Amino acid sequence: MIFVVGHNPDWKKIYRIPRMEVGRVNRLQSAEFFPAGKGANTARVLRGLGENVLLLSFLGGSNGDRFRRAVREEGIAHRYVRTLGETRTCVTILEDGEITTELIEPAASLRPSELRRFDGLFGKHLAAAKLLVIAGTSLPGAPEDCYRRYVEAAKRLGIPVILDSYKTQGRVALDGSPTVLKINLFELESLTGGSPTGGSLSDPEQRKAAFSRVRDSYGLEWIVITRGSEGIEGFDGRHHLRAVSPGVEVRNPIGSGDAATAGIAYTLLRGQSLEQALRRSAALGTANCLNLYPGRVEPSHYEDLLTRVEVREF
Repeated sequence: MIFVVGHNPDWKKIYRIPRMEVGRVNRLQSAEFFPAGKGANTARVLRGLGENVLLLSFLGGSNGDRFRRAVREEGIAHRYVRTLGETRTCVTILEDGEITTELIEPAASLRPSELRRFDGLFGKHLAAAKLLVIAGTSLPGAPEDCYRRYVEAAKRLGIPVILDSYKTQGRVALDGSPTVLKINLFELESLTGGSPTGGSLSDPEQRKAAFSRVRDSYGLEWIVITRGSEGIEGFDGRHHLRAVSPGVEVRNPIGSGDAATAGIAYTLLRGQSLEQALRRSAALGTANCLNLYPGRVEPSHYEDLLTRVEVREF
């Protein structure tokens, strides 16, 4: 079983509109509703790949009820802690011309009793896991070291950990030495302070140096960085690799990074190489763009893209 911890789910509203005009009345072409968040998106892709997956999250209010029912209908195994605060709503606005805008609500704060119940469920299910994925930010009120404690508990049981988080709890969790760190380029720049002069890591040699520095500092096996249409890059201590998919007509890019995380998890579980992980992740991330709903990957799209991804040293 792959155990996915996603503290911070959201009830997603996807609005389609030809063009949004600020300060004007905008009439939508369509409105879709969907359970999302990094944990849910990752779990959805893994289930689509045929994996046995369990999602653990916090849920509250009417949005939490909608989320729970929708996830159950999808067949994703799910455990959750009921919270007094409402699960957030997030809105994705898709305009013609592949313009995407995200409106993200702040999350409600957790109570100590809710955190204790979550820790109890985490401990109850961890022992059955073959792999732990920690996906996304935590919620207000969560201790800074909660993700680190998850990493350390898994390592004591010999369970590999993928950390897909970089804010407060994610940064602290790095001190627990997860197996894989997967973040995006902006997050890598935030984590490292950018280039030696404090600027962007747009130069490949500067990125390579940052990869090596982060991997060595935190005892990682792999560090993997997503770069949107520029592909996905990784370092395993020997090879700096970049995987690039062919261009596609994007319907919705939201969730592509989570699909990439699922590709890493699928590969790591099988003891395969970083090259195979990047190839699979690039194909899944791109296939995700072809679907309106985050984390839904059509097998035919994925299988076709998998044969056309290019992986090379950079």
